[in-house]
Amino acid sequence: MLCVLMLGLMTGLSFLRAAADPPAIPRGEGYVIYSPHAGASLGVPELIGSALTAAKTELTGGRAVCENGALVFEIGEKDGYFWFKTEQGYLATSNAENVFLSPELSDTADNCGLWFFTESNWRLVFNSKTARYKDRAVNIEYYSSVFSGWTYSSSSASIFEFEILPLAEGEPVTRGVVNKPSLKIKALGECITGQPFSFTVQTDSLFGLNEAGLNVEAADVSLTADAHGVYTLPGGYVAGESILLSAQGTDGEGVSFAGEREIAVRDIPAVLEISPARNAATGTELQPEIRVRFANGGESPLVYLRLNGEDVFGELEALGGGEYVYRYRPEGPLEGTKVTVSLSIVRADGKTARESWSFTPGEQEYRLYFGQLHSHTTYSDGAGTLAQALDYIAAIPEADNLQFVAFTDHSNYFDSTANANPAGALYDMSLAPEASRQRWAAYQKEIADFNATHEEILAIAGFEMTWSGGPGHMNTFGTPGIVSRNNAALNQKEGDAGLKAYYELLSRPEGEGSVSQFNHPSEKFGTFADFAYRNDAVDDRVFLIEVGNGSGQIGGGGYYPSYEMYTLALDQGWHLAPSNNQDNHSGRWGNANTGRDVILAKELTLESLFEAIRAYRVYATEDQNLELFYTANGEPLGSVLPLQDLGGALTIELRLFDPDLSDGFLKAEVIVDGGKVAYSWNDAAELKGGFVSCRLEPAYSYYYIRVTQNDGDLAVTAPIWVDRSTSVQISSVLYLGGPCETGEKLSMAVGFTAPAGSTAEVRSLSFTLEGAGAAGEDRTLYPLEAGRENVVLFSIVPETTGSRRVTVTALIEQDGKEYTVSASSEPLIIRTPEINREEEAASSSENALMPVAERPPVNWLLIVGLVLTAAGVVLAAVLILKNRGEKPKEKAGSTTGEDLSGPDPGIGE
Repeated sequence: MLCVLMLGLMTGLSFLRAAADPPAIPRGEGYVIYSPHAGASLGVPELIGSALTAAKTELTGGRAVCENGALVFEIGEKDGYFWFKTEQGYLATSNAENVFLSPELSDTADNCGLWFFTESNWRLVFNSKTARYKDRAVNIEYYSSVFSGWTYSSSSASIFEFEILPLAEGEPVTRGVVNKPSLKIKALGECITGQPFSFTVQTDSLFGLNEAGLNVEAADVSLTADAHGVYTLPGGYVAGESILLSAQGTDGEGVSFAGEREIAVRDIPAVLEISPARNAATGTELQPEIRVRFANGGESPLVYLRLNGEDVFGELEALGGGEYVYRYRPEGPLEGTKVTVSLSIVRADGKTARESWSFTPGEQEYRLYFGQLHSHTTYSDGAGTLAQALDYIAAIPEADNLQFVAFTDHSNYFDSTANANPAGALYDMSLAPEASRQRWAAYQKEIADFNATHEEILAIAGFEMTWSGGPGHMNTFGTPGIVSRNNAALNQKEGDAGLKAYYELLSRPEGEGSVSQFNHPSEKFGTFADFAYRNDAVDDRVFLIEVGNGSGQIGGGGYYPSYEMYTLALDQGWHLAPSNNQDNHSGRWGNANTGRDVILAKELTLESLFEAIRAYRVYATEDQNLELFYTANGEPLGSVLPLQDLGGALTIELRLFDPDLSDGFLKAEVIVDGGKVAYSWNDAAELKGGFVSCRLEPAYSYYYIRVTQNDGDLAVTAPIWVDRSTSVQISSVLYLGGPCETGEKLSMAVGFTAPAGSTAEVRSLSFTLEGAGAAGEDRTLYPLEAGRENVVLFSIVPETTGSRRVTVTALIEQDGKEYTVSASSEPLIIRTPEINREEEAASSSENALMPVAERPPVNWLLIVGLVLTAAGVVLAAVLILKNRGEKPKEKAGSTTGEDLSGPDPGIGE
């Protein structure tokens, strides 16, 4: 019997130990720290800031093959904790949640190089021995394309999970890093016969170049870069079908590297100059000369010119050597806000060049300004001081196309929990504590002083309001003062009371003129209760929503698109324009990737940009210089058009252009309610022409444009809304009494208001449960009686506990037209059935309110271990007691797992 008992206990405890312990920690040299979520290992420190780069890594036979810059560590142990050392220093973190390499091994709060580990999904979670944020260990996470510090969250566990792997045999290592320098050759425009061709060469050498520098050749001609790093091959060498570009170099440690690229040569006419310039305004000249100079035209080329789709005829002048000028002057003043020019040059051999562009006759109403509206400095948890950030944006190259950058440090760094700003401080900082007043004033003054001496780029001051573990984060601009989650009332998460209080605060009359933005809507940071709690007052204060966030490369790790959340918010009735921000915490303010916000404003001033945002003249693009302009019935993006004024038709016009000739267009689409595609342009040649249009019936409440480029980059515009105040709306979503329990039918009622004189019906209903996805569908047709509220009953069966809303999306047909409307219920507290309620209320009431996405995953291995342990105990007891002729008795008891590798077990779970 004792053997059976021991077998059960040993089996159960072995399962428990495997469930609780992280993998074994190796010791010695030659290891990398690998993140499966990122597909990358910890790399060399960022040039600016306190984060580590990500070096792409592949696994071969349990060993790591890394790209340039991966850190190679020696691992050791001290006092039960682990350290990780390279030639550059010890892996360390701080209370400020920075991750860096420290010259010395220390365990202070601001420089802790000692670590212990907990387990997550059979991988390691790094926990700092000493560095803390609100009494929680600082962990290493992968976010926004770099490795930095944060505190562990089980709802996003994968970004905290690591493996320690040996480096593959033969990997080149120099001074503690994988050293595989390479170079990239980038063409600057098309390569056309007989015309100068320019390109750049970029290297990722970690140790610079030796004194010889780069050896760059094109078509066997040695070239030297100009002051801007551009190499240019003279036109006399640009011939044949292709030219070969090559570059070689040796880094400061003697490691050689090289690269080459073959470029196709196009034997077509080359447009050298156009006038009026692209997107220019002609000022007082309303009959401007249209002038085109081109080369490689051969003998007697034909030129075809169209203005706004109509053929016009000018004069061709030969300049010699295949170069020509074509001129046309309109017979009278040009009309309209835009003139689109289409040009075709056809040589005698049939080779053709095409060009299209737009300009504005007279004064230009709007200009396109590209920039960013979300970044951080050491005023909160960013890397680099505000002074460094301002110096950085002042030096951004013109080619990066950036005219404004906003600095939005977390507001909870401007006051404290012990001395928080009152709500009224948002509009009157005299109510705030002195320390907060001084800090906020210094922040604003430094930015204002910068703007006073710089005209080509505008810095903007704002702040990010966060609810840690709550409904989401928001940026706010244009208020005199600042508030934060340190204010207990504004931070109240129960029933989203803090979010509602912030909405009310923004909605006050003093908030008129301010601008707020929904930041990175997602399960990780919050969905703003699926954009519930909308009302007209707060809808007039929140103007933007991020559809892209993160400073990682577009389409790669560290970049997080959320286009579906934009559609959800619009379906919930919000009036919003999209933005695409880098949320930069690690330097490279504004040009870390090619994502941009584009604002159509009259001039580059704070007042003009805010006026444009409040009018929703904004689009978001993953391409740094994509130009869009979208109208419906002649009104620009962001407009609200009364249904009764449309005459039953919506004429949509889209102008689009990308100055990078290699960035073509795959398609452009008109997106309407529910994310439906109402119209699509798929002809690449038509899209390259730069102007497309369509005519639609105004059957939906909003229309926005989505553009997909050949490289996968996306852009979306603000909508044009059709005011359907005379349309069917959802008036209420109500829960019909009784406790909400998992596995039980939950009865709901949704109310619809149908305007008098209309003929309408609900064609389908779909239901989603917050944090749990689709919950049901009803395809019954429900006729709606006009002039009154109609009620439709439905039910769902929830399978998950927590505080959750039910969102109803209805497909409506009204007067022969279809569209969708959405609305959400108030939060419902869903619990397990009655038999467990008292136990949950006593021991886990807080957990019962926690969304499922934030609860630790079920550790089935732990459960198996407990069951086997209990089974072993019970079986042994039964056999022993039976042998004694006694009836078995129940015995209470518990067994627990064991954490390995240092004190503070459970930290980070």
